[in-house]
Amino acid sequence: MSNSKRILLVEDEPVIALSERRQLEREGYGVLHAPSGEAAVDIVDGDPGIDLVLMDINLGPGIDGTQAALAILERHDLPLLFLSSHTEKDIVDKTEAITNYGYVVKNSSPTVLFASIKMAFKLFDARRRINRLNMEAERTNEELRVSLESLQDANDALSLSEEKFSKAFHTQPDAVVLARLSDGLFMEVNDGFTAMTGYAAHEVLGLSSMSPAFGFWNTESTRERFTRPLMEHGEVDNIAGSIVRKDGSLLECRMSARLIAIHGEKCILAVAKDNSDRAEKEELFASLFRKNRAVMLLIDPETATIIDANDAALSYYGYERLVQRPISEINVSSLDILYSDMGRAVEGSQSRFEFRHRLSSGELRDVEIYASPIQYGGRKLLHSLVLDITDRKRAETALGAEAGGELDRERFRFAMEATSDGVWDCDLVSGKTYYSPAYSSMLGYAEGEIPDRLDCWAALVHPEDREAAVRANQDCFENRVPGFDIEFRMRMKDGSWKWINSRGRAVARAADGRATRMIGTHVDISERKVRDGRIQQFINERETFIREVHHRVKNNMYAVSSLLEFHAQSQEDPALGAKLLDASSRVKSMGRLYEKVYRSKDVDSQGTRGFLSDLVAEAVETFPRRSRIAIATDIEDIQLGPRLLTPLGILIYELVSNSMKYAFEGREAGTISLSFGRAGTGLVLEYSDDGIGLPESISATSSPGFGMTLVRSLVEQLGASLSISRQGGTTFRIAFEAG
Repeated sequence: MSNSKRILLVEDEPVIALSERRQLEREGYGVLHAPSGEAAVDIVDGDPGIDLVLMDINLGPGIDGTQAALAILERHDLPLLFLSSHTEKDIVDKTEAITNYGYVVKNSSPTVLFASIKMAFKLFDARRRINRLNMEAERTNEELRVSLESLQDANDALSLSEEKFSKAFHTQPDAVVLARLSDGLFMEVNDGFTAMTGYAAHEVLGLSSMSPAFGFWNTESTRERFTRPLMEHGEVDNIAGSIVRKDGSLLECRMSARLIAIHGEKCILAVAKDNSDRAEKEELFASLFRKNRAVMLLIDPETATIIDANDAALSYYGYERLVQRPISEINVSSLDILYSDMGRAVEGSQSRFEFRHRLSSGELRDVEIYASPIQYGGRKLLHSLVLDITDRKRAETALGAEAGGELDRERFRFAMEATSDGVWDCDLVSGKTYYSPAYSSMLGYAEGEIPDRLDCWAALVHPEDREAAVRANQDCFENRVPGFDIEFRMRMKDGSWKWINSRGRAVARAADGRATRMIGTHVDISERKVRDGRIQQFINERETFIREVHHRVKNNMYAVSSLLEFHAQSQEDPALGAKLLDASSRVKSMGRLYEKVYRSKDVDSQGTRGFLSDLVAEAVETFPRRSRIAIATDIEDIQLGPRLLTPLGILIYELVSNSMKYAFEGREAGTISLSFGRAGTGLVLEYSDDGIGLPESISATSSPGFGMTLVRSLVEQLGASLSISRQGGTTFRIAFEAG
């Protein structure tokens, strides 16, 4: 077999290099050999005829294969395929971040190697074709953008003459159409349109492109792909589709359009570029696809549907037809896992996957998938190469049983079958994860239906819980925590959600501290969550009731205060009116105190610093001369409950009220001071003002007024001692035990 392609084989082991070189040469490839990463970089720099690089990872002293690959791809655009014995997840992931042309394990068969090389060439050619088409589309779009901006600016300024518009419209080499938005009526078409479609201008002007009788659009879906984003966003760019020429043939084109206003009416200005050359290339790709001996599928990642399957795929799966079948009919994984994997394949973050596929006979086979995104038929699809690895899996299982002991495995299997809790065991080096039968059945799956991969569980986690769940696992993996205990929802096979309590920890770590093996359990806590929900509902209802009671108490207090004020204002006796106003003020103070004590976030206790400071400020604020009174506080922040805060609050309101009424008579300004803190085993509150001082007739043990009587009563309630000092004003010292 002759082949003009030249491959650079980068391999440091001479014997392996010789064997691989002979295999490639028998396949017809020209082969150059580089024994090191540095040599590979030099060869590619000096030889522009290299078509593909086949790169090992371990290359002895000097730079390794990934470093050499980065250096080559920074300066050259060519396909690079890794050929290595490494299967560790972190290494494979590292190579996928460098190139998406594939990764082949060295012990794979020559068929796999040659298929991967051919696929790399096809992907490279397809990418270059797509890049060229994109560049052409970008140039077309730029021309259209300039034209549309010119037209729009001119329209907005009301200064575009018909002659200039006609020139810009008719000299455009591609098809340009001006149509009415409301009904799709053709208002004007240029020469490019007539040449592309075969219609003369007079044959289409006045007709509607939406009319089924006219038959302008190939399919209704093509028209929808064009018109829907145009209606929603006012513009559409580079939409692929087919329109029907006058002779009935189909024209593949790419269309762009903008909404513009002409004489106050919304119109569509559209440009179409002939895309027939791209269609011919896609037909060539389709021909190569169908004739390939390897099993290949084209899958729509948005619908998880098989778009095309070659003859090898039909023969392998045993179906007469696979087109339009859901991929879930042959892949036993859940749709959540499938969509998650297809998403990674589309974005290029992962290209190799392992699944279990079901043949038409019902037999399950282990397969290895290499999936890459391609643009085909105006859509982004996944091209999947399917390799059967069932025999390899069986051999690995047999070797593992011999090495690890069949008896221990049997005991472990029996233990897993006996427990109702789900168990998972993840080897983070290989990425293989064991899910126990109870783990699968807990989610409605049969044993083996969940692929033995680490990433499968995350795809089933509820989107609202996924970030926290993944972060908990990652923290354990990176040795930030020894283990985790989290709760989240997982989707069952029937689409419903189940609450899971997941516990896990690392049982083995590498030298850098990262976990190499993690084990954990899943417990179904759905019933507990239902009970918790009912309890929380009861708590919420209780809190709502309590809030309503507090609200009514506060309102009743203010109602009593207002009633007292009303009676005070209607009294002819000034002395009686003053007493009623004084009573009203005390009720208001009680209402404010009640609000602070019982409507706070934490009813059981509050910090005294914020509580007492705010209390003094609010009490002063209720009096007319408030702006002339300074407040000084020195309060230790101590947590106290309502039993102490309530009498303390009433005390402070009463003392502030007395100061504001009597202490600053004949004074322009004054100061009120409050200190509170621990003293030995007890607490001490000191309140003072720098006013005229108390009369000598008032003492700590006796006084004729209601205010001091109330103060003494509150002091007794606290079990406190009261002393009064008259130096530089008046100071009240109240000492009591904290208990």
